[in-house]
Amino acid sequence: MKINFFKMHGAGNDYIFVDERTFGSVPHPSKVAEIASKHRFSVGSDGLVLISEEKGRSCRMRIFNADGSEGMTCGNALRCVGRYLHENGEGERFTVATCSGDRVVTVSGDTVTVDMGRAVFRSPDLPPCGIFVMQSESEEFAFTTVSVGNPHAVAFVSHLNFNVGAVANELASSGIFPFGVNVEFALPRKLGAEVRVVERGSGETLSCGSGACAVAAAMKLHGLIDGRAELHFRGGVLAVDVADDYGLKLSGSVEKSFEGVVEIDGI
Repeated sequence: MKINFFKMHGAGNDYIFVDERTFGSVPHPSKVAEIASKHRFSVGSDGLVLISEEKGRSCRMRIFNADGSEGMTCGNALRCVGRYLHENGEGERFTVATCSGDRVVTVSGDTVTVDMGRAVFRSPDLPPCGIFVMQSESEEFAFTTVSVGNPHAVAFVSHLNFNVGAVANELASSGIFPFGVNVEFALPRKLGAEVRVVERGSGETLSCGSGACAVAAAMKLHGLIDGRAELHFRGGVLAVDVADDYGLKLSGSVEKSFEGVVEIDGI
């Protein structure tokens, strides 16, 4: 099976995109995501994003993580979709349907912004305790739980020189989170934080849009920022504006890496 795709990233958080409106639907998208996302064996990515028609909306976006699981939302993928639609002459403001509801994306010059909705600290995808402490890797981590359309656990740390994947996997396998969890480790700095993130279904990634939103919301909750945070990931910088009601706007640049045709065997 041959699939026409293009690859884009936001601060190193990279995805394979397929416009089903042009090239038709992708069969078995979970399996395609799992195969095509493998680095060195295929295209390589943090997952697969499908763009399709949606009545009354600019389009629908579905996201499949590198392990084949379907995600609820993704801030960087949404921003990439906005840039793609803009470059194809479809406007500057878009309403994109996702599994977490509609999201509005705007393009202004090199900056693409998505309204990610409100952060909440009590949700069915979060454990009842809003803040909890876990001992791991001979260190103690205090996690703040927050949902931004998908579940997150944010720990503020004094350094980032530890095995973030091991700690995140221990938390994810604890059974505390009913639907899994995205884990962020944030080292506070002036006007924001340095962040490493382990995404549910993809492992550690160079950045994460919803993760940036979760960190910013947790920083505001704990009085570490007033309303805007610059989050420095290994792949680049993302900015998040947090309103008093915890409404979130995620901003940054996105880039198209390349496009091509990938052949998927075994489906």
